[in-house]
Amino acid sequence: MQPCPFLRLLLIEDVDDIQAILRFSLEMMAGWQVIVAKSTQDWLTAAQDRAPDVILVDVYAKRSDILIHLKRSFFTQDIPVVCLVSRDRLSDQLQAKEDGAAAIIAKPFDPINLVKTIIGLVESR
Repeated sequence: MQPCPFLRLLLIEDVDDIQAILRFSLEMMAGWQVIVAKSTQDWLTAAQDRAPDVILVDVYAKRSDILIHLKRSFFTQDIPVVCLVSRDRLSDQLQAKEDGAAAIIAKPFDPINLVKTIIGLVESR
């Protein structure tokens, strides 16, 4: 993996195990700062206050509104959002793309592919 600039990511994830894997992957493999929020917390305020370079959110049917709120907010509308979506939920993947996701990563995911996808998004900006 090529070195990349320091990035600040907001991770919106409720499941502690997935949160730990993602945080480890992004902090240890890539050297990025990870700000963690759960969907039950005030993640929009965290996004506005911490000004992340990328937002990573685990999306499923009950939480699809998170992406919509992020793309409608003046403070976060231009921040690329990467959505983790279950591999067998094609409708959720299509909906996330329609709602403004910059990239879709199917779960289960490969941490190296996730890091490469984020690097590609940042480099293309």
